[in-house]
Amino acid sequence: MKKALLVLLALSLSALVGCHMQHDMHKKGQKCKRGQMLSHDVYFMLKDASPAKQKELVDACYRALSDMPGIVSFAAGSRAEQYKGGVHDLDFHVGLHIVFKNTKYYDEYEKAPKHLKLIDEYKHNWKKARVFDTLVR
Repeated sequence: MKKALLVLLALSLSALVGCHMQHDMHKKGQKCKRGQMLSHDVYFMLKDASPAKQKELVDACYRALSDMPGIVSFAAGSRAEQYKGGVHDLDFHVGLHIVFKNTKYYDEYEKAPKHLKLIDEYKHNWKKARVFDTLVR
């Protein structure tokens, strides 16, 4: 019993030290570990922003990207029109949100033929595409 408690205590301490070290790395601006999750958010301003064209892009994102390896969370949709005041950014029509298990999967996604094909097929209707990649816990 004592041995099990010592092992549990040692594991708990090593996890605590590991989390503290990762937090310190973040504060010092050091590069992330390859195991850290990455949130990939893309905001599209469309040339033709009709509801049909927004739906077409959202549907294409789901078809082409939602089953890519390493995805923890996937969502795509049109901007929530009811939120317009204060700090809300209205400079997009469609948002794509993907969280990857780690940066290795994101790096593979960037070069994936399905991802590149989607870009090639739909970029003609993009007035602007803004990409935000964030290391997350």
